[in-house]
Amino acid sequence: MGYTIIAPFEQDAKALLLGLKEFSIGRVILLVPKGRMQDARKAARMVEGHAVTVEIKDMGSDLVDDMFRLFSTILSRKDPDLFLVNIAAGSLSSASAALSAAFAHGLRAFGKEGKELVMYPVLNLSYYEELSDTKMRILRVLSRHAWLPLQEIAKRLGLSISLLSYHLNGNTSYKGLEAYRLVQLRQDGRQLLVRLSSLGATLMAGAGKA
Repeated sequence: MGYTIIAPFEQDAKALLLGLKEFSIGRVILLVPKGRMQDARKAARMVEGHAVTVEIKDMGSDLVDDMFRLFSTILSRKDPDLFLVNIAAGSLSSASAALSAAFAHGLRAFGKEGKELVMYPVLNLSYYEELSDTKMRILRVLSRHAWLPLQEIAKRLGLSISLLSYHLNGNTSYKGLEAYRLVQLRQDGRQLLVRLSSLGATLMAGAGKA
């Protein structure tokens, strides 16, 4: 069956052909913003001429959140090693969002320099694989609120203050959520308040129900 390529598409239809010679490709999924659907259908017909199945998914108005959400939906219960991300056909903004989503999911991504295919380095483990279940539970609670007191988070999750602090702050040999830059901490009098960082919010937008 070959790889499935996830590709943001806005402007360069020929860039969608990148990787067809280098990899065995069975399917291409185009992530298309509103207003570019007609161009995407033309590009899809061109790619289908190379015996590759094409699927088109409509992007919403929030580029980063929608990119992470679509990646999460596409990858749900599937082997990430069977996916590649082609950022060459997107705009600078959509390519950056797709590369961030690829990074978060531990996917291999590629673009082009001139006419040459260039592979981008990725994490050996995605954020979703590296974060423990407890850390993900903390992030889910924070995703539904703004600033929350440490005591309130502990109460909602049934954790001790010391264990919660450990997951937030980590130690010399273990990264906490703050070191991952997924949360922000703020002292308010005697209370320590916690909220998602912009990166944390973006990550949770793509986490779905996982």
